[in-house]
Amino acid sequence: MLKGAIAGIALISLASACDAAGADPRIARTETGLKPAIIFKGRPAPHHSIEQQLRHYKVPGVSVAVVEDCKIAWARGYGRRNDREFVTPQTLFLAGSVSKPVAAVAALRMVERGQLQLDTNVNDTLQSWKLPENAFTRKRPVTLRLLLSHGAGTTVPGFGGYPRGTAIPTILQILDGQPPANSDPVRVDKLPGENWRYSGGGYTIVQLLLSDAARTPFPQLMHDLVLSPLRMSSSTYNQNLPPTWAARAAHGHRSDGSPVPGGWHVYPEMAAAGLWTTPADLSRFLVGVIHAWRGDAGGILHNSTAKLMLTRQMGSWGLGPQLDGEGKAFRFSHAGVDEGFLTQVVAFPDTCQGAAIMAHSDWADPLMQELLRSIAEQYRWPAYSRSQRRAMTPLTHAQQNKLTGTFEFVEPSGLAVNIVNKHGFLEVTWFEQTFSLVGESTDVLFAPDSGMVFAFEDDANTLKISTGDGQKYVGHRKTAQ
Repeated sequence: MLKGAIAGIALISLASACDAAGADPRIARTETGLKPAIIFKGRPAPHHSIEQQLRHYKVPGVSVAVVEDCKIAWARGYGRRNDREFVTPQTLFLAGSVSKPVAAVAALRMVERGQLQLDTNVNDTLQSWKLPENAFTRKRPVTLRLLLSHGAGTTVPGFGGYPRGTAIPTILQILDGQPPANSDPVRVDKLPGENWRYSGGGYTIVQLLLSDAARTPFPQLMHDLVLSPLRMSSSTYNQNLPPTWAARAAHGHRSDGSPVPGGWHVYPEMAAAGLWTTPADLSRFLVGVIHAWRGDAGGILHNSTAKLMLTRQMGSWGLGPQLDGEGKAFRFSHAGVDEGFLTQVVAFPDTCQGAAIMAHSDWADPLMQELLRSIAEQYRWPAYSRSQRRAMTPLTHAQQNKLTGTFEFVEPSGLAVNIVNKHGFLEVTWFEQTFSLVGESTDVLFAPDSGMVFAFEDDANTLKISTGDGQKYVGHRKTAQ
């Protein structure tokens, strides 16, 4: 049924008042100016529409909001929300890890009020649970600052959620890895403050810390501290969606286009992954942070707090978001992944620009990156990745076979990449998605759609992967047993 829906996909738009007047031709150019990450040298650059790329990537629908001059310039939905209805700007999506910077703002507001401290031991405030001490925490305690910037040495990078209708664990069961929790216990296995390591588990500690300190359930606390002040009226951390909200929710889809059973998963790890929202509401969040950083009226934080939030703490991360660029090109961003959903937000504080994109597919990232590049081009963002031109070098059968095999990675644990020679074409399976690779040289391959680069070293026994969003992985060839 879904295949037929995608094949007959239609474009549905419901725009802001500015867009309704039909005054800005950049919107149409954005919608039709999508280009792949890689353009072959000597060939013209292809241009595709959002509709075309929805079909190409088997993504049922996507929703977009663009920020210009610290206002929502326009918001539109494309494709289908489910088998019967279209995506509109009011369609709700799970935000995945974009839940984290929103939760971070709530934590920082509580710091401003004196309810929390950034640099004291979180166990001094936690009441209903304590982070187990060990040699690492006795040497250096875990603090809110370290948790917000992924520097606390806490485990559990992410969460898979729970199918609707199944047993849902409490936050204490999640933190201790007790049934029915499906994740490992959240513990400290590295010296806090020593290294950056992404940790959804750390943000689950933040969730409990905020609730304990305020003596308020987390969804209500987030509503009072962030969502309501920023007029994010289509946003909630409540995992039991009321019927009127559930009727607006997109249904998640896997990379092969099949629907997530039950429509979506439940995420009791709310601070890490449980926000239901829209791109327009996420844009209101971006603008609220930008105003605070600039010292303008309408900021969600004090100016000094916002400056701290957007100052590098660990690696390229501030207190919540990832930070890149300098001067006018300085930007904060975050990506989000939940079962069947992807989200991306980016904002430039100096120029008051940005965008939020949400899709209900596990394999929407190439489409979303194409959209971001198109927006960046039309709205003249100070800096953003553009399509790259690369040479294409035909490889002999022997050269191809030398690069095939299975490569195993230490981080993230359990990741394995399989490269095969299929009828003269190299294919890779990456997180359950299979796609073709093209040779730039005898030891460098790339994926034209996503821009991923696969570089082989050590006589093709070591594989270094660079993704389009800057992530890097190093794997080693699995030897036969």
